[in-house]
This record gives sequence, C-alpha cells and structure tokens, in this order.
Amino acid sequence: MVLYLTASGIAGPKNETTGEDPPPAGHYLFYRSSGDQAREEPLAPPYVASAWRPSFGRPWPAGASDSRDRLRFLFRYLVHYLRLFANRECGAICVYFDNRLVHYSGFTPRYWRFPFMGDDDIQIGNTWTDPVHRGKGLAFFALEKILVMKRKPGRYFWYCVEAINRPSIRVATRAGFELAAEGTWKKPFGIKLIGSYVITSKKQHDGAALSHAGGTSE
Repeated sequence: MVLYLTASGIAGPKNETTGEDPPPAGHYLFYRSSGDQAREEPLAPPYVASAWRPSFGRPWPAGASDSRDRLRFLFRYLVHYLRLFANRECGAICVYFDNRLVHYSGFTPRYWRFPFMGDDDIQIGNTWTDPVHRGKGLAFFALEKILVMKRKPGRYFWYCVEAINRPSIRVATRAGFELAAEGTWKKPFGIKLIGSYVITSKKQHDGAALSHAGGTSE
C-alpha cells in the first residue's frame, strides 16, 4: 500500500491500477435518491430485522451493549425529544443474529448537522456492521428497507459519505443513489457537537433540483 501526502497530511493509499490519487480525508460526497426504485429484499435467515424508534424508556435498541453505540443512539433520542429535528421520523433498522445486534442503519430528519436538506427529507447514516458479519449484504438490506418504509412523494433521501469510503459508496450507488453534491465537514471553534456538513459544489445537471433543500455553495 502506498500512502501519499497532501497539505492536510497523509490522506490514504494511491490507486496503483490507475495511478490516480484518492481524494483527501475530509472530502465528503452527498448522494441523493427519491427511493422510487427501491425494492425490499428478504433477509436471509437466521438474520432478523426490526425497527427502532425513540420512545420513553428506549433510548437505544435492544442489544446495543457498546457504550459508543449507546451514546450515538442517546444523542438522537435527546434531539428527537427536544424537537430539534425538522420532523418526527427518526429511527434505525437493526439486524440481529442469534439475538445479538450485528448491524444498524440510522435515519434522521434535517437538523443543524445537515442544513442543506428539505424539511421533509431523510438522512441515512450512522451505519455499523459487526466485522464478523460484513459482506453479507446487511447494509444494503437496511438501506433498501428504509427507502421502502419511508418514501413518499416529494421526499428525498440523503446519504453523506467520506469520499475515501469506497464500500459505503458502492452500497449507496447499488441502491440507486446518485451523486448530487460534494462538500466538507466544519466544526465551529473545533467543537464536534455543533459541527455540520457543508455543500461546496453541486452537480451541474442537478443544481436546480438541489435548490429546494437549501444547499449552499462557497
């Protein structure tokens, strides 16, 4: 593996097939879909899926034993109950193997972290798969499940991913998401909690469609 240096430091391995440098870390791609073409595929046994939604006494889904996972869900739980989301459609698709949580894909409405979204849009992210169960199609299943479950006229789904995250990009494009914009992550005063994703360039063929979501260019 060959690493290369950019102004921001070591960014990652060079593509030795094409000779092209990969994008630097911190460069994000914003994929978007209406979900119209999504088709929910059956989940191969013995995997079982269920939906988690924030509710009193359930700040995280069953089986979330890792403290970091619990904190991620607790954050969304609090934002939901403080009514800081643009709508009430927050939740996650969870996949279990032998009653053990092995995958989750979260979804949220617009809030300060995704200011470019429309009021009725949904962002899909905070996706995790147990390393032992990777390559089983769980992320794709959960993504399609969310699209089928939450799609409706006029709504867009957003999938924000770091440009160097090739596996996640493959999942998004396989599910019919199209690249709508590129951007970066900003942390005011270096504080992650109040950080947000900022669109810096829109795809020309889709610029008009993006305007409804309040996308910004710099």
